[in-house]
Amino acid sequence: MRPPSALPRAPRPRGRACAGALVALALLLAPRAAAVAQDAPAPAGPAWWDRAWTHRCALTLSPAGPLAPHTASATVSTHGALRKDGADLRVVGPDGRPVGVEVLSVGPGDVATLLFEARDLGARYAAYWGCADPKDRPPAWTRDGGLVCEVRRWPHPFPVDTPEGVALAEKTATDVEGRVLRPKVFDGQNPAGPSRTYVATYRGFFRVPTAGEYELCTVSSDASILRVREAEVPLWSRMRGPHAAQRGRFRTRVALEAGATPLEYVHFVAGGQPQAAVVAIRKTDEPRWRVLWDADWVQPVPAEAGPVEVATGPAPADFRWRSVEHADVGGAYLVRVRLEAVGVPRDATCTWDFGDGRGGTGAAGEHVYVGRAVRPVRLRVTSSRRPASDGVQRVASEPVWTQLVPFAQGSERAWSAALEEAAAAGLAPGEVDAALRAADTLGSDALVRAVAKDAFARADGLHGATRVDVFLTLAAFFDAPATRDPDARLRALALAATTPDAPPAAAARAALAAAQDAVERGDATAGLATLDRLRPADLDEDGVRRAALARADALLSTGRPEEAARVLERVLDRGDGDARAREASRRARLHAVEAWLAAGDAGAAIEAARAVLADFPRERLRAEGAVLLADASLRVGEARRATVLLERAVAVEPDGAATPRALLLLARSRAAEGDAAGAEAARARLRTEFPWSPEAAEVARPPAPPR
Repeated sequence: MRPPSALPRAPRPRGRACAGALVALALLLAPRAAAVAQDAPAPAGPAWWDRAWTHRCALTLSPAGPLAPHTASATVSTHGALRKDGADLRVVGPDGRPVGVEVLSVGPGDVATLLFEARDLGARYAAYWGCADPKDRPPAWTRDGGLVCEVRRWPHPFPVDTPEGVALAEKTATDVEGRVLRPKVFDGQNPAGPSRTYVATYRGFFRVPTAGEYELCTVSSDASILRVREAEVPLWSRMRGPHAAQRGRFRTRVALEAGATPLEYVHFVAGGQPQAAVVAIRKTDEPRWRVLWDADWVQPVPAEAGPVEVATGPAPADFRWRSVEHADVGGAYLVRVRLEAVGVPRDATCTWDFGDGRGGTGAAGEHVYVGRAVRPVRLRVTSSRRPASDGVQRVASEPVWTQLVPFAQGSERAWSAALEEAAAAGLAPGEVDAALRAADTLGSDALVRAVAKDAFARADGLHGATRVDVFLTLAAFFDAPATRDPDARLRALALAATTPDAPPAAAARAALAAAQDAVERGDATAGLATLDRLRPADLDEDGVRRAALARADALLSTGRPEEAARVLERVLDRGDGDARAREASRRARLHAVEAWLAAGDAGAAIEAARAVLADFPRERLRAEGAVLLADASLRVGEARRATVLLERAVAVEPDGAATPRALLLLARSRAAEGDAAGAEAARARLRTEFPWSPEAAEVARPPAPPR
């Protein structure tokens, strides 16, 4: 399609008759033309490049120095008109012809990040998009700047320590998770998403000041490889220390010319702790290594995107956004975003929908988002000069997974106040759990209650698994020591249990929580009745263990210790998963020892307690297991064994949860050995250090008279 400026012109009408007819026609159409002018976008530059493309915006390049590449970068608000693969985006140069362009990413939200060829840094460029069926492709182009990191998922991680392993890892990591522009080779976590198992490939250019022989090396937490000029594979590194990779075989020598050199760096991350990776360089005649940092990489020239224009109809309302501050508070990701309307008239009224149930007014302002998510932000501009127009742009709550800004001094209070305002305005259902975790980290009881007030007020509007999760979370917080509120806890549990449209798994979680609460309140009959209605298929492994513990508690309180022990035996070997599962299994083992003691079977209790101590020799539950073993030993007449176990338990945890019981049993075991002074010393310590404990009250009672 030819641009409008190239279309042939119609011949001019001649004579007074034609001129008079034109004047009359103009007078007749003047009112309609004025009305249409209100809806039509104001002319903002040269003629439209191609009418098959519906949207465009100007790209203004920032001033660049003499070493600037012929590569520019820009972020464009697409208003949902760009294809998901970015295939219909074109960049047109000052001569009206397309230039080379590379679309790095489309999203999160209606935002596209691109690199394009910019030979004339002082000229005007424009981005076009919105073509339903583009017939041609952008011209071929080789970029000479920008460090692009492509992240791919690695579904089956395996050790990478050979060239064959590298080839296999790169072949199996096929699904692209994201492509981002980076300032340097360094990422503490996945730079394009939340996954912890991935392959990150950096492709870009670094500068060296003078030609000569150089040595290069990598330092990375997992395996990495460096390729220079796409041909050499100089080194490997799986070393943890910052200097280990700079010794011996983990470095290479290469001849470099002055200026920019292409480089490819591949980092294999097999999960675990946050990873790190850098590239270091030194000239062969220099003693020290230097990390390639921000200024060493060839970065593209930044280009500012102007307001979006459309080929027909009014231009949409437009706005810009940027992350001002963000932090990870108690596992809850918080971000403060600055939003600003673009190109609105002076008399315009701006109304915001921030995409999380909250809104605001004004041409510019800040908003705090809770949790990682993509937010569909909507700006509505109302003006007397032109009809209202909606600008829809999806704004992510800063999808940057690395380099979280830590708290500044005193900013905890500011974040707590911001979250309280968010709770008062109404949190989205998915934000409640994140806000509560942040409140716990910040120590803000007021924030917990603000979140609870908001959730209780909107209880009827919450449905399904969301409702169950919200109120079970609230019930847990109202059971914590700092925010204990039995009435609020019961109310939250009742709301969770009365969710008619909850999926079976969510309904089972609510019923289990209600049963546990009934058992803890001493209503064992109601707890057992609720547990009997649960289907094990609706519970996960942790739920099965917690249900067994609750049933055992109820059976113990109703005088059926043998049944309790048998229930616990069925869940003792279900703790081979994560750390929480193992601890739950060990807690079940301790519970089983208690059940055998209550049943009067000291031999079974000793066997179970020894299994506990063998299973976790240095865990924090070991002292409790030792105390239980000592109790069982006392019951079978092994006072000396009990004394040794109890003295060791008290020495390891002098103020632990099991220490009062240990001191009480120690007094009994020493008395059984004939050590009256030792028994009195244990009782005195119990009365002095743990006067609040039931064990202290027991030793304070006078002994029973002899029969």
